[in-house]
Amino acid sequence: MKQLILMLGWRILKGARHEQSISTMIKISFLGIAIGVFSMALVVSIMNGFEKVTHEKMQNIHPQLFIRSDGYPMNAYKLGSMFKKEFPEIAAYAPSDTQNVLLENNTTHAIDTVLVLRGIDPEREANVSALHTKLTQTLDNSKSFPKLLIDNQILIGKKLAQNLELDVGQTITLFYAHQKGKQKRSVSFDEVEVVVSGIFDTGIDEFDSNLVISSLEFLKEIFPKANPTEIGLRLDPNASEDKLIHDLNFRIGLDVLSWKQLYPALVSALQLEKYVMFFLLALITLVASMNIISLTFMQIIRKQKDMALLQALGLAPQQVAYIFYIVGFLLTSIASIVGLACAFFVGIFLDRYPFIELPDVYYVTKLPIRMSPLIFGSMFLLALFFTAIALWIPIRTLKKMKIANVLRFEA
Repeated sequence: MKQLILMLGWRILKGARHEQSISTMIKISFLGIAIGVFSMALVVSIMNGFEKVTHEKMQNIHPQLFIRSDGYPMNAYKLGSMFKKEFPEIAAYAPSDTQNVLLENNTTHAIDTVLVLRGIDPEREANVSALHTKLTQTLDNSKSFPKLLIDNQILIGKKLAQNLELDVGQTITLFYAHQKGKQKRSVSFDEVEVVVSGIFDTGIDEFDSNLVISSLEFLKEIFPKANPTEIGLRLDPNASEDKLIHDLNFRIGLDVLSWKQLYPALVSALQLEKYVMFFLLALITLVASMNIISLTFMQIIRKQKDMALLQALGLAPQQVAYIFYIVGFLLTSIASIVGLACAFFVGIFLDRYPFIELPDVYYVTKLPIRMSPLIFGSMFLLALFFTAIALWIPIRTLKKMKIANVLRFEA
């Protein structure tokens, strides 16, 4: 019986091409659903790409989790021993500290550039962040922090290097402040010469323009009271971030944060933008699916005689309804597959040939796209759901059809 119902549904859909009005309605419904599904899949994939690429950029410069002490020094290596014993899900840790310095412009000799000097543990930093992968120019083409951050060698951002016309191997002068005696309003500056051993490009202006990286040992030389005030953590792949944050907060009493908590507005904006775009395009697809209401009403009116004969031959009203559901679902399935296929090929084209450039307000320069089976499967099921709603409205009128009257006056 199921094969009979499926065959009848396919015959109705296939035979509609001989009736001009029905054929036109089928084409309109088909194109509407295909374009709607295509738009949804492509736009959601692009928004997913924005979210993923932005997250990756942030994770390249920030550890997965980090511990802050609000400026108070920490015994990072003692805490590291505790992590190893009590928190095996912590795969690696790396201490760091930050101070403010001034940079003398080699061209104008003006001391007008305020920078953040971040001291890191060269041996451990590469285990918690991917900053070393963002090095574009280095001495001896090395990307190893222990080789690049020796003595007074530093790393600077690409934007800073461009603005001050600096290159690898050049010497620059940093000025750092300290208070003299009890004169709190009097600040004097000492200077130290440093060598640019590498240039990094994170793609984020606030880092590429204002951040200078040195070793913790060098930071302590010019700031004797400096000690690690932050510890970056990398977790095992299966570790729960939220649980570990809660447990560490309880155990050590310090602020434990995820990198996402540094940019709550950015993370929320990306999610909201994705959901809003999905909602708007879903409404467009819903409107396109509503064409099926008109199509199904027309089919029911034209096929009243056939439906009455089938019921007279013993086919149940519910089985007659299934025939029209099959017609609608076949049309939607084919249209959705065509739309998803077009979205897939356009997505591959945009991924391989990223010719659409974005303004500087974004963290990416090219239009990103990340397709996934989950996105495409969700779009397909959503289109079927909208079609089910559209089919239910006209098909319920079949229950009111009186077989005797149809057979008497139309057979």
